[in-house]
Amino acid sequence: MQLELPVSNENLLKEFLEAQTGLTIALTITNNRSSMLSFVPNRGHSATLRLHRMFLSASPDVLNALALWLKRGQCKRSARVIDDFIDQHRHLIDRAAPRNRVRRRTRGEIHDLETLYDEVNREHFNGTLDVPIM
Repeated sequence: MQLELPVSNENLLKEFLEAQTGLTIALTITNNRSSMLSFVPNRGHSATLRLHRMFLSASPDVLNALALWLKRGQCKRSARVIDDFIDQHRHLIDRAAPRNRVRRRTRGEIHDLETLYDEVNREHFNGTLDVPIM
């Protein structure tokens, strides 16, 4: 099944990607500033996919490339199509004024929470977490 019209609905996008890949996909649409796409295969025939909202306006070619990228273990040809799409749609990334950052102290007497956070994020979440340490 080739997609012929752009998808503007999260449910339609999920259904399309599931039909193309044979995976059950837990899809989350984000408005992230740095991570436009995150894919984590799970056990069985399921996966977690996080996509920036720009993908809701992607062309059929881009969505077909995305499905192929998910199905074939992130194929390079499809990755180029996806990367080009992201580059062409950078204007959709919310570049709001940076939040006032409170200086935080993560190093305690025994542990450094930032080091532990980075390690857990990398090992258990493939680096996809973006949660500040308060």
